[in-house]
Amino acid sequence: MTASLASLLRQVPALLTGDPVPMVIGIAEKLRPLLMVPEGASRLEEELRRQEFNRALTVYAASPAYLKAMIVPGAMRCDLDRNPFEPVRPEHAARAQAILDGLVDPFAKRIKVKPIKPENITVSVKVKTVKVAVMLSVEALAGIPLPPEGQPVGEVTLNLEND
Repeated sequence: MTASLASLLRQVPALLTGDPVPMVIGIAEKLRPLLMVPEGASRLEEELRRQEFNRALTVYAASPAYLKAMIVPGAMRCDLDRNPFEPVRPEHAARAQAILDGLVDPFAKRIKVKPIKPENITVSVKVKTVKVAVMLSVEALAGIPLPPEGQPVGEVTLNLEND
């Protein structure tokens, strides 16, 4: 566990002692009541402490030791007392592996993309020139002298400009 995360809590739960284990989703809400806020702190000080806590928890969850715990086959997410709660989802283990492999920035905000329903879309564009490639059978080319292999048979360009 990171020292900064422990220093923010009045009481350090078993979950954050010893080797890292995957935390149950939503654990921040259960840890927040343990957040140490100085007595008489202003709302601004409380908010700054919460932000510091969120950053520390994010750094802890992005640590190599925590990520390695996420990719262990059969890994279980644990509650505050380190009791197994639910299995780590395959997509979460895959993301942890991608972070370890350097393919994903652990601190990049994740954007949820809603799937788009396929539909017919009409697009109008103004073009000046169109190139068309045509595939013809050998029979269609009978009697026409062909260029050397690998060379195009010909090109047709349609000029669509209005004069």
